[in-house]
Amino acid sequence: MKNKKGFTLIELLAIIVILAIIAVITVPIILNIIDKAKAGAIESSAQGYKDAVNKYYVTKLASNPNYALEDGRYTVSQLRSMGVSISGEEPTNGSWVTTERNAITNGCLEFDGYKVLVTNGEVGHAEKGGCGAVNFGGTYVAPVAGDTHKGIVYMDPTDLSATCNADSAVSTVGTKSGCMKFYIFDNTSKNGYSYMILDHSTSPSVKWYGAAQSAANGPREALYQLYEDTKAWDAVDSMDSSENYSVQWTDSSSRSYTIDYTKHYTLDNNTYTLVNGATKARLIEAEEISTLYGNSGTWTLSSTKYYFGSGSETGWASQNSTQQAKQQSYAWLFDWMTGDGGGSASKGGSHSDTVSSGTANSGYWTASPQTSGNSAWIVSYAGGVNFDSTDQAVNRGIRPVVRLANTDFME
Repeated sequence: MKNKKGFTLIELLAIIVILAIIAVITVPIILNIIDKAKAGAIESSAQGYKDAVNKYYVTKLASNPNYALEDGRYTVSQLRSMGVSISGEEPTNGSWVTTERNAITNGCLEFDGYKVLVTNGEVGHAEKGGCGAVNFGGTYVAPVAGDTHKGIVYMDPTDLSATCNADSAVSTVGTKSGCMKFYIFDNTSKNGYSYMILDHSTSPSVKWYGAAQSAANGPREALYQLYEDTKAWDAVDSMDSSENYSVQWTDSSSRSYTIDYTKHYTLDNNTYTLVNGATKARLIEAEEISTLYGNSGTWTLSSTKYYFGSGSETGWASQNSTQQAKQQSYAWLFDWMTGDGGGSASKGGSHSDTVSSGTANSGYWTASPQTSGNSAWIVSYAGGVNFDSTDQAVNRGIRPVVRLANTDFME
């Protein structure tokens, strides 16, 4: 019988070393091949998404020869709500693109831990990492005890990287660009976003619905002016369908309207026409103000006006000291208005602005109607929520509301 010898310990160790060397050499090669294949697939997905935007435009053009894709910055969620779709993998919500002359010019498309940059219309190579946030040059101030807002953001909505702080911010009525002050009023309703309202009116004297319109159609002139005032704010996120505001109420005409923030109005021969192209801002809703004040569930569109101090029609002069202190805590909603003391300390505010006079900036429009007659809710210089006629003779201000991803301004 023949002896069968096994491997010696040294031979086994030699085999293990050889296998280890082979693994050291081959595993990185294999992983690199996998990474290249994945990167190639992601680049194809990025190109496919760019083509999907082009296809969307061509499809729209086929049914409307005058259709144009509004120049500006779009998020994936914004484009999805407009109707852009892709058969393959869609970029994550952190992605964005800018368009010019109906085509994508620049952007950052993120897929499964990789990003692809689009530069001058050309899709680049995939690389590990996310699109990330803009290097924020503004200033975020967290709320302190007693604040009824959620914080303050000083920023330039046309360039988030621009240096901006309390000393350089401009709050003059009519200011539409540069370093400005925004108050956060909601950072809970949409995950990852904060909603903030400018501390002054970009336009102090605007009609709610305007010429040849009616209150039942909603705030068409106000929305047109809102778009005109903010269309250059490319650094903030465009509104999408989740911001659309629908309201209906029962009166002699059973009125209703919907504000579609994925579109905007143009003005031609006294006619407001809704066209494609998302707005960069929206109007605050009277219901939102009621909620942040604490009236949610007790205040409705058919309610009477209320002052922030009393929660009723009891104004500043008749309020007690506790009520006046409460009204002052909401002064960020009505500062910088003119007319009968403006937002001055006599009304519970801390500032006034004399750029306009009389009633031209004595309040600013909300998106919400008042359910009796042709009226809409305004935030009043006197320190509360009131309603006013929406006919062509009445002018109020525009205070844009923008949304910003928390990662854009919070570390």
